[in-house]
Amino acid sequence: HSPLPEDTTIGVLFVGFLAFAVVLMSTESGAYVGDLNRFLFGSVLGVDNRDLIREAVVAFIAIAAVIVGYRALLVSTFDPTQAQLLGLRPKLTHGILLVIVAVSVVASFEAVGSMLVFGFLTAPPAAAALLVKRVPVMMFVAVVIGSLSVVVGLLISFHAHTAPSATMALCAVIAFVIAIVVRAAGSTIRRPATV
Repeated sequence: HSPLPEDTTIGVLFVGFLAFAVVLMSTESGAYVGDLNRFLFGSVLGVDNRDLIREAVVAFIAIAAVIVGYRALLVSTFDPTQAQLLGLRPKLTHGILLVIVAVSVVASFEAVGSMLVFGFLTAPPAAAALLVKRVPVMMFVAVVIGSLSVVVGLLISFHAHTAPSATMALCAVIAFVIAIVVRAAGSTIRRPATV
């Protein structure tokens, strides 16, 4: 267990794995030799059927793991002590969650690039957390926001001739900003006036 906050640890690990991948790509004998720009920023338009199949398999595994382990993931995330008392093994659950996230991130490199993955990992769930309170609804809303960010981002990118990956990520961040405004407006409306 690290004394650092979890998000710091995840950020450091992300940078470490990114650096490792870049080093591998920059050597002729590396396991993956390719265009560094494509690796960092993705190439949505360069995704082929093989990539789509890989993405679908990873998505299926991730969704199945969340459905099967929903209770354990939920309790372990919010109350590890309670999870331990229920016999749910929170450390194992946490490890499985990290593996699912890591595999999903690696699978996303081709489409959106490693530098933009964090935008999709953080902005849609953060926006959903601002809009709804129940976790199942939050998960659904995050998927909807992420999906809409992709569709709207691709449409804008096509018509404005911008980079697809960056445009999609920017749409996700804009959705987050809109959620902040909606949340602030909602709390202002609900708050009674003081005299």
